[in-house]
Amino acid sequence: MSIKLEYILKRNKSNLEVFIKKNKLTTYQKLLEYCDSRKFIPCTEEEYSKVVEKEPVQDGRKEVSRKASKAQEPKKRRYRRKKQQDTPKLPNSSDDG
Repeated sequence: MSIKLEYILKRNKSNLEVFIKKNKLTTYQKLLEYCDSRKFIPCTEEEYSKVVEKEPVQDGRKEVSRKASKAQEPKKRRYRRKKQQDTPKLPNSSDDG
């Protein structure tokens, strides 16, 4: 039982352009092979060519140069909440040395 490719795309809330890019289908022949292996009824060659012709428009865009971010500084250590108490001295000790 074959299912139309258009139906699959609508069900997945996608379109032919995204489908072609995602599956790296560079030619109509590859699309036919893909649809045959999945038992889909492919779109027409005219529909495929309309979608593929839109891609070369991106030539006018410039590549954005990005700077590498600085390394993150090490975190400061937290202080203990309870202060450590000194050992109490005995008042009448004969520990004078």
